[in-house]
Amino acid sequence: MGVKCKAYGVQIGKAYNRRIDLIVEGPNSGEKWVETKSLARSTFTQSNFGNKIQSGKKTYYRQFIHDFRLNVRHLNSENERHILVGHDGNTEYQWYFHKWRNSVYGVPPSGSEENKARDWLCYKPNIANIKQFYEDNLKLSPNLTKAACKAESNERIKLRDTESYITEVVQRLVDELGLDVQDFVNLALSDNT
Repeated sequence: MGVKCKAYGVQIGKAYNRRIDLIVEGPNSGEKWVETKSLARSTFTQSNFGNKIQSGKKTYYRQFIHDFRLNVRHLNSENERHILVGHDGNTEYQWYFHKWRNSVYGVPPSGSEENKARDWLCYKPNIANIKQFYEDNLKLSPNLTKAACKAESNERIKLRDTESYITEVVQRLVDELGLDVQDFVNLALSDNT
Protein backbone atom coordinates (compact mmCIF):
# COMPACT_ATOMS: atom_id res chain seq x y z
CA MET A 1 0.00 0.00 0.00
CA GLY A 2 1.43 3.32 -1.00
CA VAL A 3 1.06 6.91 -0.04
CA LYS A 4 -1.53 8.80 -2.05
CA CYS A 5 -0.46 12.01 -3.71
CA LYS A 6 -2.63 14.23 -5.84
CA ALA A 7 -1.25 16.35 -8.65
CA TYR A 8 -2.88 18.15 -11.51
CA GLY A 9 -1.86 18.20 -15.12
CA VAL A 10 -2.36 21.75 -16.33
CA GLN A 11 -3.52 20.54 -19.73
CA ILE A 12 -5.71 17.76 -18.39
CA GLY A 13 -7.23 19.91 -15.65
CA LYS A 14 -8.16 17.20 -13.19
CA ALA A 15 -6.33 15.39 -10.45
CA TYR A 16 -4.39 12.21 -10.97
CA ASN A 17 -4.23 10.28 -7.71
CA ARG A 18 -0.88 8.56 -7.57
CA ARG A 19 -0.08 5.94 -4.97
CA ILE A 20 3.63 6.05 -4.29
CA ASP A 21 5.05 2.85 -2.80
CA LEU A 22 7.59 4.50 -0.49
CA ILE A 23 8.33 8.08 0.41
CA VAL A 24 11.72 8.41 2.04
CA GLU A 25 12.18 11.80 3.58
CA GLY A 26 15.40 13.07 5.04
CA PRO A 27 15.85 16.15 7.21
CA ASN A 28 15.70 19.21 4.93
CA SER A 29 16.24 17.03 1.89
CA GLY A 30 12.74 16.81 0.43
CA GLU A 31 10.90 13.68 -0.59
CA LYS A 32 12.44 10.73 -2.41
CA TRP A 33 9.74 8.67 -4.13
CA VAL A 34 10.45 4.98 -4.58
CA GLU A 35 8.33 2.79 -6.84
CA THR A 36 8.76 -0.98 -6.71
CA LYS A 37 7.45 -3.27 -9.43
CA SER A 38 7.34 -7.07 -9.47
CA LEU A 39 7.15 -8.16 -13.09
CA ALA A 40 8.12 -11.46 -14.64
CA ARG A 41 10.35 -11.33 -17.69
CA SER A 42 7.40 -12.39 -19.85
CA THR A 43 5.46 -9.22 -18.92
CA PHE A 44 8.20 -6.86 -20.10
CA THR A 45 6.45 -6.02 -23.35
CA GLN A 46 6.14 -2.63 -24.96
CA SER A 47 2.33 -2.82 -24.73
CA ASN A 48 2.59 -3.02 -20.92
CA PHE A 49 4.67 0.18 -20.95
CA GLY A 50 2.49 2.08 -23.42
CA ASN A 51 3.10 5.83 -23.48
CA LYS A 52 -0.47 7.05 -23.06
CA ILE A 53 -1.16 9.32 -20.12
CA GLN A 54 -4.76 10.39 -20.63
CA SER A 55 -6.34 6.97 -20.51
CA GLY A 56 -8.21 6.01 -17.36
CA LYS A 57 -5.71 3.20 -16.83
CA LYS A 58 -2.83 3.71 -14.44
CA THR A 59 -0.13 2.31 -16.68
CA TYR A 60 3.54 1.99 -15.78
CA TYR A 61 4.28 4.81 -18.19
CA ARG A 62 1.64 7.09 -16.70
CA GLN A 63 2.99 6.47 -13.20
CA PHE A 64 6.56 7.07 -14.31
CA ILE A 65 5.90 10.26 -16.27
CA HIS A 66 3.99 11.57 -13.25
CA ASP A 67 6.96 10.90 -10.95
CA PHE A 68 9.35 12.40 -13.53
CA ARG A 69 7.34 15.58 -14.18
CA LEU A 70 6.87 16.22 -10.44
CA ASN A 71 10.61 16.10 -9.84
CA VAL A 72 12.00 19.53 -8.90
CA ARG A 73 14.62 19.30 -11.69
CA HIS A 74 11.95 18.83 -14.38
CA LEU A 75 8.81 20.58 -13.12
CA ASN A 76 7.77 23.83 -14.81
CA SER A 77 8.05 26.07 -11.76
CA GLU A 78 5.91 28.79 -13.40
CA ASN A 79 2.89 26.46 -13.22
CA GLU A 80 3.81 24.78 -9.94
CA ARG A 81 0.84 26.21 -8.03
CA HIS A 82 -1.53 24.64 -10.59
CA ILE A 83 0.22 21.29 -10.65
CA LEU A 84 1.22 20.61 -7.05
CA VAL A 85 -1.72 20.49 -4.69
CA GLY A 86 -1.11 19.31 -1.14
CA HIS A 87 2.53 18.32 -1.61
CA ASP A 88 5.85 19.61 -2.93
CA GLY A 89 6.68 17.02 -5.56
CA ASN A 90 9.88 15.04 -5.21
CA THR A 91 13.56 15.89 -5.04
CA GLU A 92 14.42 12.39 -6.21
CA TYR A 93 12.53 9.46 -7.68
CA GLN A 94 13.61 5.85 -8.08
CA TRP A 95 12.02 2.90 -9.87
CA TYR A 96 13.07 -0.60 -8.84
CA PHE A 97 12.03 -3.70 -10.72
CA HIS A 98 12.13 -6.52 -8.21
CA LYS A 99 14.84 -9.04 -8.91
CA TRP A 100 13.46 -11.92 -6.91
CA ARG A 101 15.22 -15.16 -6.04
CA ASN A 102 12.18 -17.45 -5.88
CA SER A 103 11.21 -19.08 -9.19
CA VAL A 104 7.60 -19.45 -7.99
CA TYR A 105 7.00 -16.00 -9.50
CA GLY A 106 8.39 -16.95 -12.91
CA VAL A 107 11.62 -15.87 -14.49
CA PRO A 108 12.81 -12.55 -13.00
CA PRO A 109 13.71 -9.68 -15.31
CA SER A 110 17.27 -9.41 -16.59
CA GLY A 111 19.49 -6.53 -17.68
CA SER A 112 17.87 -6.71 -21.11
CA GLU A 113 14.42 -6.00 -19.64
CA GLU A 114 15.90 -3.28 -17.45
CA ASN A 115 17.23 -1.54 -20.58
CA LYS A 116 13.89 -1.95 -22.37
CA ALA A 117 12.07 -0.37 -19.43
CA ARG A 118 14.48 2.58 -19.49
CA ASP A 119 13.80 3.13 -23.18
CA TRP A 120 10.04 2.74 -22.98
CA LEU A 121 9.59 4.90 -19.89
CA CYS A 122 11.53 7.75 -21.52
CA TYR A 123 9.39 7.86 -24.68
CA LYS A 124 7.47 11.04 -25.33
CA PRO A 125 3.83 10.71 -24.29
CA ASN A 126 1.31 9.80 -26.96
CA ILE A 127 -1.07 12.74 -26.64
CA ALA A 128 -2.73 15.10 -29.10
CA ASN A 129 -1.09 18.37 -28.07
CA ILE A 130 2.33 17.26 -26.91
CA LYS A 131 3.94 20.69 -27.22
CA GLN A 132 1.32 22.25 -24.91
CA PHE A 133 1.68 19.41 -22.40
CA TYR A 134 5.43 20.05 -22.17
CA GLU A 135 5.04 23.83 -21.94
CA ASP A 136 2.50 23.48 -19.15
CA ASN A 137 4.20 20.76 -17.11
CA LEU A 138 7.93 20.58 -17.80
CA LYS A 139 10.90 22.95 -17.99
CA LEU A 140 12.29 21.59 -21.24
CA SER A 141 11.06 20.83 -24.76
CA PRO A 142 9.94 17.28 -25.67
CA ASN A 143 13.32 16.36 -27.20
CA LEU A 144 15.38 17.83 -24.36
CA THR A 145 13.13 16.21 -21.75
CA LYS A 146 13.52 12.82 -23.41
CA ALA A 147 17.30 13.31 -23.47
CA ALA A 148 17.29 14.27 -19.75
CA CYS A 149 15.20 11.19 -18.93
CA LYS A 150 17.56 8.93 -20.86
CA ALA A 151 20.62 10.54 -19.24
CA GLU A 152 19.40 9.81 -15.73
CA SER A 153 17.59 6.52 -16.41
CA ASN A 154 20.58 4.33 -15.46
CA GLU A 155 20.44 5.82 -11.95
CA ARG A 156 16.64 6.04 -11.67
CA ILE A 157 15.40 2.78 -13.21
CA LYS A 158 17.06 -0.38 -11.88
CA LEU A 159 16.71 -4.04 -11.11
CA ARG A 160 16.98 -4.40 -7.35
CA ASP A 161 16.54 -7.00 -4.66
CA THR A 162 13.81 -5.49 -2.47
CA GLU A 163 15.26 -6.97 0.71
CA SER A 164 18.58 -5.19 0.16
CA TYR A 165 16.79 -1.90 -0.45
CA ILE A 166 14.61 -2.13 2.67
CA THR A 167 17.70 -3.04 4.73
CA GLU A 168 19.51 0.03 3.34
CA VAL A 169 16.58 2.36 4.15
CA VAL A 170 16.14 0.99 7.68
CA GLN A 171 19.88 1.29 8.38
CA ARG A 172 19.89 4.89 7.12
CA LEU A 173 16.91 5.78 9.34
CA VAL A 174 18.43 4.04 12.37
CA ASP A 175 21.65 6.01 11.83
CA GLU A 176 19.83 9.35 11.29
CA LEU A 177 17.67 8.88 14.38
CA GLY A 178 20.54 7.64 16.52
CA LEU A 179 18.65 4.48 17.46
CA ASP A 180 19.72 0.91 17.73
CA VAL A 181 17.87 -1.53 15.50
CA GLN A 182 15.58 -2.87 18.28
CA ASP A 183 14.49 0.68 19.23
CA PHE A 184 13.69 1.30 15.56
CA VAL A 185 11.62 -1.90 15.36
CA ASN A 186 9.73 -0.88 18.51
CA LEU A 187 9.12 2.59 17.06
CA ALA A 188 7.88 1.12 13.77
CA LEU A 189 5.49 -1.22 15.59
CA SER A 190 4.12 1.42 17.97
CA ASP A 191 0.67 2.97 17.50
CA ASN A 192 2.13 6.50 17.74
CA THR A 193 3.61 6.55 14.22
